[in-house]
Amino acid sequence: MARSTVALDPSGPGTADHQSTGTEADGEVPGRLAAVEALAGIGVWTRDLETGAVRWSQQCLRLLGLPIDSRLTVTTFAAMIDARDTRAREHWLAPPTAVGTCDPFEYRVRRADGALMRLRQAEAVERGSDGRALRILGTIQETGGPPPSNRFGGGFTATVTGELVALAPALADLLGYHPRVLVGRTLDTLHRRPEDWSHHLQSLLGGDSEVVEYEASLCGAKGAEVWAVISLRLRRGAKGDLIGIDGQAHDISDRKRAEAARRESEMLLREGLEAMPVGFAIFGPDERLELCNERYRAAFPLNRELVVPGVRFEDLVRPSAQTLAERLGFADGEAYLRWRMESFRSPSPRPWHYQQSTGRWIETWTCRASSGRFISIRADITERKTLEQQLMQAQKMEAIGQLTGGIAHDFNNLLAVILGNAELLALGRGKVEAKASTIMQAVARGSELTQRLLAFSRMQHLRPRPVDLGELVESMQALLGRTLGEGIVVSTEIDPDRWGTVADSGQVETALLNLANNARQAMPEGGTVLIRCRNQRLDVDHLGTDWDVEPGEYVVLSVSDTGVGMDPATRKRAFDPFFTTRPVGEGSGLGLSMVYGFARQSGGYAVIESALGAGTTVSIYLPRVEPSGDASEKPPAPAIADAEVSPDARRVLLVEDQVGLRGLVRDMLEIIGYVVSDVGDAAEARAVLAASAAFDLVLSDVVLPGEETGVDLARWLRAEHPELEVVLMSGYSEDHIYENERGPIEPVLLRKPFTIHELERELERVLRTRRG
Repeated sequence: MARSTVALDPSGPGTADHQSTGTEADGEVPGRLAAVEALAGIGVWTRDLETGAVRWSQQCLRLLGLPIDSRLTVTTFAAMIDARDTRAREHWLAPPTAVGTCDPFEYRVRRADGALMRLRQAEAVERGSDGRALRILGTIQETGGPPPSNRFGGGFTATVTGELVALAPALADLLGYHPRVLVGRTLDTLHRRPEDWSHHLQSLLGGDSEVVEYEASLCGAKGAEVWAVISLRLRRGAKGDLIGIDGQAHDISDRKRAEAARRESEMLLREGLEAMPVGFAIFGPDERLELCNERYRAAFPLNRELVVPGVRFEDLVRPSAQTLAERLGFADGEAYLRWRMESFRSPSPRPWHYQQSTGRWIETWTCRASSGRFISIRADITERKTLEQQLMQAQKMEAIGQLTGGIAHDFNNLLAVILGNAELLALGRGKVEAKASTIMQAVARGSELTQRLLAFSRMQHLRPRPVDLGELVESMQALLGRTLGEGIVVSTEIDPDRWGTVADSGQVETALLNLANNARQAMPEGGTVLIRCRNQRLDVDHLGTDWDVEPGEYVVLSVSDTGVGMDPATRKRAFDPFFTTRPVGEGSGLGLSMVYGFARQSGGYAVIESALGAGTTVSIYLPRVEPSGDASEKPPAPAIADAEVSPDARRVLLVEDQVGLRGLVRDMLEIIGYVVSDVGDAAEARAVLAASAAFDLVLSDVVLPGEETGVDLARWLRAEHPELEVVLMSGYSEDHIYENERGPIEPVLLRKPFTIHELERELERVLRTRRG
């Protein structure tokens, strides 16, 4: 290997010309080390602390663009350092004993060929067996990156009491002082916390460690704060005696400022998260929780202790999976959990609502961040739900106001017809049969109006039975064609694999006729009515926020037209009672409200889809019910038109508090051949039955004065007089009458108003059933 000689510039501080050899025989740069240097692109140099001699490896010279046999002095090398990097130049020109070691730093160098390059330099101290510092070992390596920082600190020497003896100019510059100002000062005065210096000095002197390293806040000029990593090592003489302390101070102010800024940002982020009105959490790509705020924890009231960093999202939702599955209509907890995790991982956020066991309403959604993390939001929307319910109540009250006005108008007309014709009959004017017929027609019209109101309020009496909607539609197709008339084409689409449902087939037919008639009104120039019957599975993704229906499987009956359609305002009010767009006298405004009431009372829902010029579709959703062998409805017993009644065998106790109605029903009973006793309340009925139980039947109104209702009386009769048949009278449905009653009760219900023939048929049917 060729020999390279290096001479120190005698003009450099504390230096002299020296030669260095690069031969393997010298032992300075062995061949193996040279090969590694060339391979890694790293140059190695040494600087003797007593003589100041510097030896350069061949790789150092190659990096600088010099021949490997070049002579390079400290002064020459310092001149090659870019003028902008003055601190690096001063570091090389400083006395070696004051330079010591420092953390790696960077600076720019002008190569021999004029090219500007950036070097990264690292240093370490080599000591002898007696602990005395012998030389500085260093490396240089070409690197890229931003312009280097000049604030790299430097070395110092001090007495065992901490009095500074010498220090590198770079260290003085770091603190903002001239080196002469600092020489002679004790190191504790440079620490913002003098006790830090005292503590670590005692640790060093006590022999706890050969080297002590710590971070300290130093006092710079003009009150400036400088953070540095301080390294301390004991200096010993040739005989091992303690003669001083060698030290290094490396500037970490930028790092400390960055850490402080990061802590401030983290604090600001934390405070911002806690100030958010919703629960916020971030899950990693592995679906484990990284951070969240307290509101997010509060959204898990039953397993809040699980909401800690590292928990998987699936483990958070699993404890409540079975409960929510039952509430939301999933087959089981695992089915709900699968759906929930698919929703969590979905690339597009899909908010949905559910009610917790605590009664609180939660809205939740998850979105995927660009980093692969998951952002989860959970908001308590109980107050919003309450406001929505209040709004719905206000809208309902508005509907009730419209309902009241419509009822008053229609019933006043009916009462006028009834009163006028009754008055003419009392005066003996006009034909009795014609007037009576007019009165009965008005009563029938009033009864029909009442049924529509009950359908709207979901209090009508339904007779649900298994029904095939497809067969029902097909059986009505011819009737619909005749009803809608020419110019209207009726077509059907029936799913051959349709499910079954349970409903009042008469009400389904009425609803279908109403919808078909509305469709005809929307197509004055003719068009097409499409009636479809299909299956539909509804989950939480299909349900809009205004759907008050449980997820599950439904059979859908829909009627579509090609008519004028509705604007959004009309569509929003279409189900309101007495709301109609037809001219006065051409519609009651109860058709769609009756359809809606029937659907809701049947456990389903009704929805309108429409737009101006695009027609209208009204769909009725009825829950799927699997057919069973004994579920079909038994045909009612045939009505008896002219029953032969034996008056001697029929005694009826009539219980009715309205005197006029009680007299009317008494007259009806006597006309058809019954012996009648009548009382005004349940207490009087008990007294009569206690005196004589010679009755075949008790006919009682449901609503009675006093504490007992007709249902209470019927229950008492079942217990005390089981031989007596009981028939109740009411204008309400059975569901409405019995929904708040205690215990089973099965009396026959005769709905008001009724005719004398209806009264006769019902009582005879009850008595014949008893006779077997």
